[in-house]
Amino acid sequence: MKLLNKNPYILELPYKIVYFIFAIFTYCNLTFMQPIMTVAVNAVLLFGSLTGLLRLFKLKGYLKTPGLGFAIAFFISFILSFLLNIEYGYADNFKGLVWMGLHFFTIFACDLDRDEQDYQREFSVLTIFYLAVFFVMSAASFVQYLANYSQELYLDTHTQLAGFVWGRLWGVYRDPNYGSAFAVIAIVLSVYYIRTRKALLIRIFLILNAVIQFLYLTLSGSRTGIVTLFACALFYSFLVCFRKFEFKPFLKVTLSVAVSLAIAVIGVCLVSATKQVNNKLIEIQYQDQTGDDQPDSPPSYDEDRQQDIENDISNRRFDLWRSGVEIFATKPIFGVSFYNLQPYALAELPDTYLVNNDRGKFNNMHNLVFNILPAQGAVGFLVFVAFALFAVVYIFKNLFKEQTEHYEYLVVMMVCIIGILVSSLFVSDVIYVNSPTSLLFWLFLGYLLHFFKRKKV
Repeated sequence: MKLLNKNPYILELPYKIVYFIFAIFTYCNLTFMQPIMTVAVNAVLLFGSLTGLLRLFKLKGYLKTPGLGFAIAFFISFILSFLLNIEYGYADNFKGLVWMGLHFFTIFACDLDRDEQDYQREFSVLTIFYLAVFFVMSAASFVQYLANYSQELYLDTHTQLAGFVWGRLWGVYRDPNYGSAFAVIAIVLSVYYIRTRKALLIRIFLILNAVIQFLYLTLSGSRTGIVTLFACALFYSFLVCFRKFEFKPFLKVTLSVAVSLAIAVIGVCLVSATKQVNNKLIEIQYQDQTGDDQPDSPPSYDEDRQQDIENDISNRRFDLWRSGVEIFATKPIFGVSFYNLQPYALAELPDTYLVNNDRGKFNNMHNLVFNILPAQGAVGFLVFVAFALFAVVYIFKNLFKEQTEHYEYLVVMMVCIIGILVSSLFVSDVIYVNSPTSLLFWLFLGYLLHFFKRKKV
């Protein structure tokens, strides 16, 4: 008790590291559905419970977190949706309620009485941990690509793909779309540390990390990753240029937009160019193996995927989103609850695309907006939109007033938040999932709001 009285935040960092490990295990095909996951879940729940109990002693400070009222309202909306649709299922919704509570009240909420430098130290430890882990994962994925490793396992509980499958590098990630989003955030954090750290060896590692993540992004064939990269490059460049350029306001904004657009477009073009080089190398390798300078039918590793995209540019997402609107229309006020989307559709809308298509039954809409809308109805959706608007206004109103060395620290967190939001328009993230990026989202949002609130105290 003496130690806790001296440092009531003693479990905060260990808990967040444990949570990150669990989230990483969840999206790694080497650990998903393995016995280690049970250990990880129990560790998170144990550390989370203890951290929550300790926070009760500092409850007044945590309740001052800007925007916490919106999070509580959204949490209550989830409970109402859950209870009103309990006949379609309750176990998964109860688990989801626990995870959402951990996200909001032990990750997002920050103690206003705690110095912002403590949270900056947490930021440093957690982001360096993130960079180290995803360097290993993306490098291992690249080695699988070089070795032409491929695995397809169709189990009763799940499908496990690894290595280079269907013309895309899955590597050690369960889904290349998530893997590419993780890679983009790693690139952003690497750029931040390259700009702020002077040690040569650290910079060499960061540059190598950025290159490895870029290669994974390219080989994953993920358009989600490319769009996320574009958004992050655009906003990071703009916010840095806007601070650096010293011109009259109109010229300052114009030049900042022009430079940031150029950098973002160059980034996307580099992905495309690297992919073309890779395709050419594969073709040359094939010719060397066959001894035919002009093979009749050279391999096309992404022909099927390209055909799907030509037939439907959204790759079935539009159909899923339309299905979300159909479900929302049946229960527009409180929704049907997230973890009951599939059971509800099977029972009430058996013809909707979510459960009636040639690819199998889906359990979500692969989009943040179209997940919330049918899951928690207009009430939950409007609360979330209000929360988002509040956060945007609060952060931007204060960001450009910041004249200290903390500016880029704040910018990199905001850019990561934007990137994660962009990726969540194409995969399920931020809400209802335990991904590494959902943790970063709520962690960084809490740090940002805490920083600006402390400045006003």
